[in-house]
Amino acid sequence: MKKKHSIPRSLRKPTTAYKHPQRLRLERMDPGDAIMRLLQAMQNAAGLKQQQLSKRLRVHPILISQYHNGLKEPRISSLARIAAACGQELVLSFRPLPA
Repeated sequence: MKKKHSIPRSLRKPTTAYKHPQRLRLERMDPGDAIMRLLQAMQNAAGLKQQQLSKRLRVHPILISQYHNGLKEPRISSLARIAAACGQELVLSFRPLPA
């Protein structure tokens, strides 16, 4: 029997593995929410728990939790460190706004 969700589909966490962030439709989200979801997806794809990630980064686990819950937004240097700890590379780009 299928489990019924009490949380609307639009608010549920993505269940797909972190492979193609552009497919997560992040361009329509608030930048803070997009970063939060990317961090969670990247960590899950690396198979790391928050405790394990915090040990790799040598930070308190509460900081990782705050990033995941949107209570704090990481700096770009922190994002690069988190990506490296998950076996990824941080790549930033700019593109023109749609007319």
